[in-house]
Amino acid sequence: MSSHHQPLLQAVLLYFLSLTVNGLEKIYEYQRYDGWYNNLANPHWGTVGSHLHRDAPSRYQDGVYMLNTDLPSARAISELVFKGPSGIPNKRNITTMLAFFSKFNKILI
Repeated sequence: MSSHHQPLLQAVLLYFLSLTVNGLEKIYEYQRYDGWYNNLANPHWGTVGSHLHRDAPSRYQDGVYMLNTDLPSARAISELVFKGPSGIPNKRNITTMLAFFSKFNKILI
């Protein structure tokens, strides 16, 4: 291929790649294992490799790793905040597999 056709080929490939990516963002309505599309308004938030934003500083027992036993567990907070009546359908028909897996994991531990 001659060198003067290479920029044109690159432009065409980038154009079709952008169409594919933009199209996926519009139709990809379910959560993926890597965190993409958990937030439809900002599909890249919470993805693998993205920066973690903290609203409050961490409070580990040793300042680095050990759990702080003075605080309630994440499970207790989750159950307090999210526990509600069962059988309510989701407006967007999104799966609740992770919630069930979390409960199953709690039983195993």
